[in-house]
Amino acid sequence: MNQSEAIAVLLQPSPVLLDALEAIRKEIAALRGLLEVRQPKAKKWLTLKEAAEVLNVSEKTARRYITRGLLRRNAATRNIRIPAEDVEKIEGKVVF
Repeated sequence: MNQSEAIAVLLQPSPVLLDALEAIRKEIAALRGLLEVRQPKAKKWLTLKEAAEVLNVSEKTARRYITRGLLRRNAATRNIRIPAEDVEKIEGKVVF
């Protein structure tokens, strides 16, 4: 065996090493999947006026929806902010 053949043999990865690398790749893929699931979706908030416009109702009616529990509001702020998902849920429905 000459020197170049010996180097070629040494540079070939062993099956054990290849198996370990494949296991690491699978673990990384699983961790990436967990990260994607755990990241919260960005929540879009609408003002009372914007929600009323989307629903095609007056601001007073939108306030009534909040009072009746049809729309939620963000209690952490002084100004009324309504989750866009709530507006989307009742957007196509007739609400009385």
